[in-house]
Amino acid sequence: MAKILLVEQHATRSFDSLIVIEEYLRRMGHQVDLSLSGNPLKEKILRWQPELIYMPWVAPRFVEFLEEQKAKPLLLNSYQEQNQLLDKGKTFPYVRKMMEDTPHLFCWGDVYGKRAQELNPNLEYQVTGVTRYDNYLDENIRSVFIKSKKELAKEYGIPYDTKWVLVAYDYALLFKPKRIERALKLGLKTQDYITKSWEALHRLGDWLREIAPRNPDVSFILRPHPGSPLHKLQAEQQLQNCPNVFYNSEGPINQWILSADKYLTRLSSSILEAWIANKDTASLFPDLRTTAVQGYLHLQECKETIATLEELQAYLDRPLSTDNLEAHRAFLEATFGKLDGKACWRTAQGIHKIALAEKDNLGPQQYGAVDGRQIMAFRLQNGFRKFLLETQLIKVTPWRNKPMEYVSDRYLREKRQEVSTALKTEEVQRSMVLENEKEQ
Repeated sequence: MAKILLVEQHATRSFDSLIVIEEYLRRMGHQVDLSLSGNPLKEKILRWQPELIYMPWVAPRFVEFLEEQKAKPLLLNSYQEQNQLLDKGKTFPYVRKMMEDTPHLFCWGDVYGKRAQELNPNLEYQVTGVTRYDNYLDENIRSVFIKSKKELAKEYGIPYDTKWVLVAYDYALLFKPKRIERALKLGLKTQDYITKSWEALHRLGDWLREIAPRNPDVSFILRPHPGSPLHKLQAEQQLQNCPNVFYNSEGPINQWILSADKYLTRLSSSILEAWIANKDTASLFPDLRTTAVQGYLHLQECKETIATLEELQAYLDRPLSTDNLEAHRAFLEATFGKLDGKACWRTAQGIHKIALAEKDNLGPQQYGAVDGRQIMAFRLQNGFRKFLLETQLIKVTPWRNKPMEYVSDRYLREKRQEVSTALKTEEVQRSMVLENEKEQ
C-alpha cells in the first residue's frame, strides 16, 4: 500500500480530523504519518518521501519547493478555505493557480467542486463534507477531542454559571506586514479588506469596553483566528479592565462553540459550525464587509446581523433563539451534503481509491537525489523549535511574540490511542468490505 502524509496548517483547526483519517487509512493497510506545514513538512517530505500528500491547500510556493527538490509526490488538496472559490473580488489569480496545481480536490460540497472545475476543467473532485464537522456529529470522535463546559470553565477561570458569548475573529493577517504585502501582491486580499478588518477590530474593542461592564452576567470569550498573535490583539483592543472578557486560543474552536450560549462573528466560516451545534448566532458589522466576500455562502445565509451597539445589547438580552435553526439546517444539508459525522471516513475512502488507482505511478521514482545536508538543517531547526516550545523557554526568547503552530508528541500519542479505541472497528471493517466488493 501507499506512503501517505496528511498535512494541516493550523494545529487548532483540522489537525484532530487528520488523526481520525490516519486511523482509517492505517486499517486499510497504508503507511501514514502527520505533519504541520512549514519547515516540519519540508523535513518530513525529504526524509520520509511520501507518495501521496493530503494538503490543506496546494500553495504555489510549496509547488516550487517540490520542483527544486525534484520531488513528485501526488498532491491531494483539501483546501481549507473553500469559500475563496466563491469570492467576487480579486482573489481569482491566486486561486486559479492553486487549482491548476491540483489534480485531486476534496470538496465540502458540490457547489465548490463545480466552481473549481470552472477554474481547472482537468481537475477531479469528490464531495466528502467538512472533516472537522465530525466532532459535532459523531459521539465517538467528540468524546476524544472535546472538553465539556465544566472542564473549560475550571481550566481557564471562566464563570460556569454565566452566559457564554463566543466571538470568533477573522483578522488573521493584521499583525503580519510581510504576509499582508504578499497577499495584496497575489490578489488574495484587497486593501479594502485590510482597512475594514482594522476598523472592525477597533470597533469591537470599543463596543466591548462599553457593553461588558453593563453585562456582568455575560462572559465574552474572544477567539482569535488560528495563527493570530494573541498578545498583539490584547494590546490593540485594551480590554484588560473588563473582568468578564476572556481571550482564548487554546484547543479547537469546536469545544468553545459547543459550550457557548451565543455566537458572534464578522466573517468567520466557523458560524457554520455554530449552526451545526444549534447555537443562537449573529453576524457583526455588515457595513464592514468587502465586495470580495459577498459570495461567501455563510454570509448570504446568516439570518441576523448586528450593526449597532444597541442591537448587540438587544441580542444579549433576548432569550436564546432557535427561530432560524431549521433554515440553517436545510442550508447546511443542501450545501455540504450529508451531515452524518462520516466526512473523515469518506475522505479516507477517497484517498484510498486514489492510491489504488495510481499505484503503478507511486514509488521511489517520485524522488530524485535528496541532499542530506538540507535534511539535517531542517532537523536542527525543527528540533530546536520543538525544544523551546515543549520546555516553555519560548517565552523568554526573541521569538516569544511569534505564534508557532505546534502539536506535542504526547498529545499525538494519547489521541491516536483514544481514536483507535473510540472508532467502531466492526462498522469500519464492514464498510471496507463493501467498498472492496464494489471495486472488484
